[in-house]
Amino acid sequence: MKQWYNQKQNNTKIDSRDKADILREIETLSKSYVPEWKYDIDNPDIGSVIGMLYASQMMENIDKYNDSLRRFHVDFINMLGISLEPATPASAMVLMDVADESMEGVEAEKGLKLLAETDTVENEGKLIFETTDGIYVTNSKLTSMFMTSEKLGKIVPILGNFDEAEYAEKPVSPEDEEELLEEDFFEFLDFGNKKSCYPFKLFDFSVDGIEKHAVLLYHSHMFDVEDSDIYLRFKNQEEFTKDLIDGRYRLLYYTDEDFVPVDSISGIDKDTVAIRKSKPCKKTTVDGKEYSLFVIEAVENPEETVECENLYISAYGDKMNPEFVYNGQTDLEIEEFRPFGDTLGLFKELYIGHNEYFHKPGAKIKVNFKVRFDKTEVDLTKEEREEELKIIKRKPRIIQSPLPAETFPEEISIEYFNGRGYKRLECKNQYKKIFAEGKDLEYTLEFICPDDWEETTVGAESSRALRITLLKADNCYLRPCIHHIPVITSCKISFSYKSSFKQPEKVVGITGTKKRELTSCLFSDKPVTLFMKGYYNDTALYMGFDKKMENGPISILVCLEDDNNFQGVDLEYYYYSRKGFQRLKLVDHTNGLMNSNRLIFIPPSDMAMVELEGKKCYWIKASLPDSKLEDENVYKPVISAIEMNAVEAVNTETLPEEEYYIDDVAPNMMFSLYASNILDVDVWVNEAGQLTDSQMKKLLTESPDMVKVERNLQGRIQRFYVKWKEIDNFDDTKPEDRVFSVDRMNRILIFGDGVHVQIPRETRDVSFIVRLKTCSGKLGNVSPNQIYDTGNKALFIKNVRNPLRSFGGTDMETIDEALLRGSNIISSRNRLVSITDYEREILSYSSNIVQAKAINGLSIEGRKDDSLVSFVILLKDYLDNQHSFYRLQNKLKKHLLERCELSIAPDNIEIVPPQFVAISVEVWVEISNMDDTFEVQNEFRNSLDEFFNPYTDGGWEIGHLPTDAQIKLVIRSNRLKANIKHIVITASYNDMNGSHDVELRNLEVNPFMLCKSGKHKIHFATNS
Repeated sequence: MKQWYNQKQNNTKIDSRDKADILREIETLSKSYVPEWKYDIDNPDIGSVIGMLYASQMMENIDKYNDSLRRFHVDFINMLGISLEPATPASAMVLMDVADESMEGVEAEKGLKLLAETDTVENEGKLIFETTDGIYVTNSKLTSMFMTSEKLGKIVPILGNFDEAEYAEKPVSPEDEEELLEEDFFEFLDFGNKKSCYPFKLFDFSVDGIEKHAVLLYHSHMFDVEDSDIYLRFKNQEEFTKDLIDGRYRLLYYTDEDFVPVDSISGIDKDTVAIRKSKPCKKTTVDGKEYSLFVIEAVENPEETVECENLYISAYGDKMNPEFVYNGQTDLEIEEFRPFGDTLGLFKELYIGHNEYFHKPGAKIKVNFKVRFDKTEVDLTKEEREEELKIIKRKPRIIQSPLPAETFPEEISIEYFNGRGYKRLECKNQYKKIFAEGKDLEYTLEFICPDDWEETTVGAESSRALRITLLKADNCYLRPCIHHIPVITSCKISFSYKSSFKQPEKVVGITGTKKRELTSCLFSDKPVTLFMKGYYNDTALYMGFDKKMENGPISILVCLEDDNNFQGVDLEYYYYSRKGFQRLKLVDHTNGLMNSNRLIFIPPSDMAMVELEGKKCYWIKASLPDSKLEDENVYKPVISAIEMNAVEAVNTETLPEEEYYIDDVAPNMMFSLYASNILDVDVWVNEAGQLTDSQMKKLLTESPDMVKVERNLQGRIQRFYVKWKEIDNFDDTKPEDRVFSVDRMNRILIFGDGVHVQIPRETRDVSFIVRLKTCSGKLGNVSPNQIYDTGNKALFIKNVRNPLRSFGGTDMETIDEALLRGSNIISSRNRLVSITDYEREILSYSSNIVQAKAINGLSIEGRKDDSLVSFVILLKDYLDNQHSFYRLQNKLKKHLLERCELSIAPDNIEIVPPQFVAISVEVWVEISNMDDTFEVQNEFRNSLDEFFNPYTDGGWEIGHLPTDAQIKLVIRSNRLKANIKHIVITASYNDMNGSHDVELRNLEVNPFMLCKSGKHKIHFATNS
């Protein structure tokens, strides 16, 4: 710490204790050493008085100790032999792409130089970043992504267009076609985040998935019944039948209004249910055949397989009126009609139509009706009498009789159309002479519906119909004649399969998004698997890549929106090979998604393409070993982006080697270094003139990395460089040590005295060479997308960018910071015992640390353990980028363990960020002038943002939150041009149990909490 400048006043306290601290310590020690004291400051005995006098004298010494002149303080700290800590380089995650899409990829070697622009105008210029490791920049892209839940059986799409399994193929309207084309167009073009799937909550299955679990039952006619029973029988599956009645499954049918639920479900026996619907089925075409469709859909995804031995359906059609009655010329009234008109005539026809009921092959159909007879007397008309003498007559000769004749419909035929012509209908009972006697009766026509009954055109209808033809009616042409005319009333048609169950014509199961053909199981000894648990037996995130990753290492950046004190999850990674999913070995720098960072792996050579959810990709999955993270009340990490080809770059620049010459060898030689913010100094000393051949050969053999050799044209060693080591001071050196020291503040390289330590001695040639590594300190903390290109214009790499702000860059330690660090060393004697020792050591570890708090016996998850010590650390840039905390976390823990005198196991030390509580204020105000709204709003928000900012001088400390009264005082003290009517203050925070929003006064504050500004709203109303 040489050549520090002096100041008259010292602001750094070596001992920060006050009188109260000393009195508390005396009180504690007195209980062990002088228990006879009745230590009481308010009513002191003689022992208490002695202690109070000692505390006062001690404070005088401490004040003098702390108020020593700065130069004395500096000299005192210099006795420790410490030097200023070097600057810390900023670090950034950088993404890059392959320049040519036709290329598989390109290697980006370690140390690749990248260019960045500074954020500040006063420091315009280019910054240099260097990559910390090499990666393979692949042309493979993440194109598809979805999540699966083992517990819930869900499939949740994230990236890409995934299709659900449709129950029925639906025609696409012109409007839908136009919308689909527009979606494809926008997907083809790149409009930034227009189609972005980010951010998303990992393993959050509260959203709807694309999975379905259903059974599709197809039949050409069995379901075409309204307001009558349809029967479903699941052989030997009593439990499923009960679940169907209890509503654990939905029963839907396809109509013009899409799929609608049935009206009712009731049990018939242990494996049969009766259902009713009120709307006609809409036909769906499958493989060229039309079907009516019923769907049994699981309300919740099944947890186990559901099977039945077989599946049957039946139906019953209640009595219904015919759809139409037609006599060949006109439609007749359905309620009452004369089948053969007002007079009988041979070959008169009657059509009774019901397209739905007559399309029930194998069903028992009944046509019930009542018949009464009306009499109609028919005589010759005047015109007929005049035509009687004509030779040519159109009708048979009418024989007159003194008494009128009678005619009856003596014989009829009943037929149906089979597609080629009309065919006689076979009925259970004889129907030819049902009208022959002319008596009133009630008749039931009963028959089995033929399989070949087809539709035909009857008048204006296209339907299935019975054709009744009058074949015999004696005397029907005699005049006069009494015609006994049948009149049919109450005609009803019904059908029943009740005694005969049929199998569906087609059965399809849907599990997830896949359809399973089950029709063949109906006609075999195999059971019918109605429902399955699902094809995915794990909870995982599936990531699909469009191209195979051929080389490595591959680096994927996982960006988290906010860590929210998430303590990580042990994910297992797999890749798909020809033998299925195999374990993928990778390095997880995210620490189980605790922080944004990279996944690095060498792609296996046997990666294979497979189609999952309709996407042919190369798949990698991140599997969750247990289902705890699936629970609703557990916090889930929010992923804001997953990017390919990520590499870490630090704001360092390795300068070219510089040669140094000396004229005379002298002790304590010093040499200027021509760079600022020096990080590392590599010094190679030429020892060719000081070492024998055997010594040089030994060094080459034992330490080849520490030696560089230059030879002449004859192959003889001309220069023999040995790498020397940097140390803080020369107090503990030995004569044979090859060491040097660096004064970074004054940029000076210092060698020892040549007696207690070695020094360079070559004067005829290059004495030593120096290579410096420097950084830009705070300037390296650049905004997103400020790193923009490769410094040496690397071929085949483009689109270099940093998606997140770079972090962790600090300037070289200031004198005040060094004095504080030295004071801490003196105070703690370089040993960490008390909480104060730890907190001081943490604060002096890095200038990026703003606050530090030690908490005994409690973890941030709420776990209590007396052996546990938690350190809460607030960094300057934590709210902008959490990378810096996780970069510092492990190094700081190692640093504390090296100086810890207590026996604390490494697992019992936790270093965590604060648990931020966003405090939001909502205010209702009344103003006189609406023009003041913007001014009031800005002043209101700015004052609250400043008040809640944990980084301001005198800001809120970890473990302390403002109260309602304090916040209201701040609001009212701003003298807003408004009358405040109402104030609501809420606190929002996340923990392992999820997200919480409570009123601030009801918040239970824990020692890890720290406030930050939330979302503030102000509502205006005018006085008028």
